Amino acid sequence: MEYIILLGGLLVFALVGFWMMGRVDRFLNAARAEQEGRQHAECLKIAASDPCVMQPVFKTVSALKEQHPDLWCELSFGREAEVLGCLSTGNVDVAILPGETGGGATFESRDFLFSPVSFRAVEDCTTLSSIDTSVRRQRVLLKQNTSASLAAEFVQRICEQKP
Repeated sequence: MEYIILLGGLLVFALVGFWMMGRVDRFLNAARAEQEGRQHAECLKIAASDPCVMQPVFKTVSALKEQHPDLWCELSFGREAEVLGCLSTGNVDVAILPGETGGGATFESRDFLFSPVSFRAVEDCTTLSSIDTSVRRQRVLLKQNTSASLAAEFVQRICEQKP
């Protein structure tokens, strides 16, 4: 009798494990399909050294998203040397640095002005604001002869914005 109860418990345990593995497999397949969908979407990678510049970046990306509904944007922050290094290695498409930063001969650069304003970084709980609200000049860099027309369109649109 003990063996039958033990065998029944083992069978129930195996069936529950089999059911759980099926659920995990479906979840992983859905996550993989979503990741593959992102890889096929248009992706724009932007790096900046000043987090306050993200407000005009968000505005520009929102405007681009109207014309490119598949647009996926990756934003990152770092020190100036790190951002420039990422642009050099091709890890980002566009770099936004302080206006006095030199881009060198390998990068196209354009300047734009923006006034830091407070904006919500996370819905209903975090506001990002700058203590210094004076107009700032930023330099947008991208590789010369870049084949990424989306990056060139982003640069053109952000430079057209008024501070």
